[in-house]
Amino acid sequence: MIVFEDMIESITGDILHDIGVSEKRACKKRPKQCPDCTNKILRGIEILGAYDGPLLWGCLHCGCLLRRFSKKETEQMLDNVKETYTNPEDWGWRSRSDFS
Repeated sequence: MIVFEDMIESITGDILHDIGVSEKRACKKRPKQCPDCTNKILRGIEILGAYDGPLLWGCLHCGCLLRRFSKKETEQMLDNVKETYTNPEDWGWRSRSDFS
């Protein structure tokens, strides 16, 4: 899971372009391979507060990002969380030895 702000690569006003989504089509299910490099290892990317589950598919080889939903739906979900802020210091940290 990632915070939307951590995905921003540029600020152009196009919310999908700003996070690096360039693919024109949506893939409801995880694609079998990346359309750019044909790598078969793609992972779901969940953005905190946008959707309960993967919102994007990301290629672990070339970094290509694919939408899971229509452009309009994805933009609406991202627009709802673009001001989301989280402070890692508020999460609380416990030493690994504290776990059973």
